[in-house]
Amino acid sequence: PAGVRLAVGGGYSRALAKDGYGYLVASKYLGNLTAGRTPITGHLGVRYDRFDTIKSDKVSAFAGVEVPVTADGQWQAVGEIQSKHVQGAGAQIPYSASLSYRPKGQPFGASIGVARTGLNRSGLFAQIGYTFGTK
Repeated sequence: PAGVRLAVGGGYSRALAKDGYGYLVASKYLGNLTAGRTPITGHLGVRYDRFDTIKSDKVSAFAGVEVPVTADGQWQAVGEIQSKHVQGAGAQIPYSASLSYRPKGQPFGASIGVARTGLNRSGLFAQIGYTFGTK
């Protein structure tokens, strides 16, 4: 769709300071939908983290972009950066960069990339996703 799309989500991770989190993100195409190429997609959002181990609550902002590598948009370079969501020594700005594959007209996709959590940790990740309600 050409308009702004909203998504909300949350989760819990025992791997990173027992972090419970929630987020709200708005996404929008940044270009002409009828130009024959899949346009760049931009994302802006807010995130709330509650770290049980380090007794910290934090609201942060993030921005991301999906840049089509192929004209049909099945392959995309994806990046995201976030304001610090952890306080204290060793806290860094979280980010991720990946290559994503989503076959046109299909409800599934996959990504591989690198991410930094914000606590001096960075590493590889792999993701497989499914979008419900895709026709």
